[in-house]
Amino acid sequence: MICYNVARRFFPMKAEADRYRVDQKLRPSALTRLDVRTREDLADILNSVAAEERPDLSAFTPEPAKEEPPILAAIAKAEGLQHHDPDDADIPAFLKA
Repeated sequence: MICYNVARRFFPMKAEADRYRVDQKLRPSALTRLDVRTREDLADILNSVAAEERPDLSAFTPEPAKEEPPILAAIAKAEGLQHHDPDDADIPAFLKA
């Protein structure tokens, strides 16, 4: 089962979670995908949510790619471009919807 978390709120659909994230003016990194495969995983998530401190959901979140794909680096080098992190970009409002 897959669900999404944004600022301690859970959503069944990614589009709903992303819309909430944009409405709250949060960065794309605030959206967390949770992949629950066993009852133990579900129990761990529920226990984390019930705790007073912020839950550590990293065990249920796939690791993002650490490196830029080689083809993007080659294209950027050929065109003299620099790679920009999407979290740092100013995305126009009409593209966020």
